[in-house]
Amino acid sequence: MSEALAWAAGLFDGEGHARCQRYKNGRQYQLSLVVGQRHTEVLDRFQEAVEIGKIYSSPSKPVHRYCVYTFEKVQYVVVQLWPWLGSVKRDQITQAFNLYYQGKGLR
Repeated sequence: MSEALAWAAGLFDGEGHARCQRYKNGRQYQLSLVVGQRHTEVLDRFQEAVEIGKIYSSPSKPVHRYCVYTFEKVQYVVVQLWPWLGSVKRDQITQAFNLYYQGKGLR
């Protein structure tokens, strides 16, 4: 299993992003992890490695996205990928969590 997770971390390092988005009302925040690809086979393999998430396809663009939302699910995926992630993605994830905590009044 660790080989699959190492591969998934490499894909996320190159093609994924983590963010915390504030809703228009300014009071709600949502964490997300997203990986975009032209081919669903790559995203299927990623989803199988991390065991959760959903793949969305756009009818107007030849792009597919693997997405995970909610604090618990994002945290679950991050914990699995963390040992193999590079410093850029680790910093991006840390910033997303910090914004989420600030928005929730936890920091």
